[in-house]
Amino acid sequence: MPSLPPGVPASGTSSRRTPKGSYVNGTWSQLPSMPGGYNPLYFASAILPDGRMIVEGGESLGGTPTWTNKGAIYNPVTNKWRSVAPPLGWTNIGDAQSNVLANGTFILSQACQNCTTSSPILTSDAALFNATGRNWLTIPGQGKNDPNDEESWTLERATGRRSRSRPAPPRRPSSPSRVRHRPGGAPSSWLRTGSPRRRCR
Repeated sequence: MPSLPPGVPASGTSSRRTPKGSYVNGTWSQLPSMPGGYNPLYFASAILPDGRMIVEGGESLGGTPTWTNKGAIYNPVTNKWRSVAPPLGWTNIGDAQSNVLANGTFILSQACQNCTTSSPILTSDAALFNATGRNWLTIPGQGKNDPNDEESWTLERATGRRSRSRPAPPRRPSSPSRVRHRPGGAPSSWLRTGSPRRRCR
């Protein structure tokens, strides 16, 4: 495995890049630990328009497969994490896909319920995050004929589209709703995680 650049904290930690004239000449510094022993691997994440970073789910915690429903949000101004409760009724999130819509709202998928049991229930639900109240609005996946598991989302102009990495049964074309574009702010520093195998999505 290739070595990390000088100054980058080791795997299992989160760090931020602070510019010095530019990000090319910036420096890395380790962030505080996430709350409640939350140290996920393979998770959903995004930078919100106000500069905060949200992290949701994870296939494993500390190397143990859990498909956790934990989450946290980082404020680069205060340099602190706060826990985020999962959407109502979601027992698992895991390595769910996510995106920030053109109106600045973070959207998160749910791949399955009871993911670690012998009979997981695949789902097609999603949830919208209220960044002010740190709560969720669940969106039932009505009319979606396949589960969210192993899909990805890409925002193209003002329309959200999805793709998947494995064959899917025939389904009707999606008709995503149009949203108005509102430019968001930029974070005060660039953030990364120390996952050695996969960047956050």
